[in-house]
Amino acid sequence: MKNNQSNNNENYPMIDERQRRSIGDVSTIIVIVTILYLLVEITYKYVTTKDILTTSWEIILLLLIGFIYLIGIRSNKEMNLPTSFLGKQLPTDQSNEAKVRRIKAYFIESLASSTAITGLTLFFTFIEVEVKLSVIEYISSFLGLMTVYFVLSYLWGEYNIKKYNQYMKSLDN
Repeated sequence: MKNNQSNNNENYPMIDERQRRSIGDVSTIIVIVTILYLLVEITYKYVTTKDILTTSWEIILLLLIGFIYLIGIRSNKEMNLPTSFLGKQLPTDQSNEAKVRRIKAYFIESLASSTAITGLTLFFTFIEVEVKLSVIEYISSFLGLMTVYFVLSYLWGEYNIKKYNQYMKSLDN
């Protein structure tokens, strides 16, 4: 069925909000599949060749996807509010209870991320791609990753909340 509405160019039908969202959902799935494919390919190449330089093109593509995503968010004036590890939106008010809830979410996220990275390190050590580390080195690596990830999550999340609150205040004025 032909769409009777049109924009400035008569050759193209107008896309409504539902269609735009559907296209966005499909695009998101395509990007996620691409990222997963690149991660599997990086892992395979690294395990088989034991040379990180063989994965440089895939790493560049991953960085490019992230860079394009950030440009898209900036150009659409979208804000990414912090979410919990399970995807629930965190509170944006500045009460002590809200801050404690956000800090707990940042901590859980940093714990999960550092566990995953340490697990991958153990996996690569098990298949003898990386040099074996002592237990102390694994623990210090885990704690260091967790600390860095927590600090970065906290700073980025609180920055986004501050920006969101300023935007909401400007709408009230």
